[in-house]
Amino acid sequence: MPKIPKLTNAFFGFSLVKGSQIVAISFIVLFSLVFVGHLVQAFIPYSGYESEDSSNSSSSENVTTPSPPISSKIADFRSTTFFMEVSVIVQIVFSVFLLIGVQKTVHDYLMSWILLQIAFFFHSQVLVIANAVFALYQYPGLILYFIGQEILIIAIVSYCILVVYSYYRDLQSADEAEIPPLTPDNS
Repeated sequence: MPKIPKLTNAFFGFSLVKGSQIVAISFIVLFSLVFVGHLVQAFIPYSGYESEDSSNSSSSENVTTPSPPISSKIADFRSTTFFMEVSVIVQIVFSVFLLIGVQKTVHDYLMSWILLQIAFFFHSQVLVIANAVFALYQYPGLILYFIGQEILIIAIVSYCILVVYSYYRDLQSADEAEIPPLTPDNS
């Protein structure tokens, strides 16, 4: 089985400790902004397409209503963003745990953040495929932009996981060096 590579420094020569702090603070800020954006979007009243003139709607002729614009289709997705909001809150909480774990060198907090990111990484791939199908159907001209955006996000999150995991391995090896081996003389 191939080993996961271990970094010696992170983000333009910063130490792994500082890199892990940067990752934690970045995730806290980013997901807090996303959460605030979801709240703002949820409470902004939707002023979608307006109905036709009352003279046209009161006539007995067969009146065709215009198809709703894209903004109304997006507004329909407001009710389906519950999982997104919950996952954003979970990301914020675990990023705070990561920051505490880095500052107090708590291994479990680091590993819990790493495992959460790996779980979200695999889960997001399912959502990426579903969104790609939706984007291909609704916005075929933007599919390359969408794919490029997803590749960039995957690369950034993978690097962040690698930075924190490298720091976790450094802490683990430092703890193992402090524990003397069990010999008959030590027991």
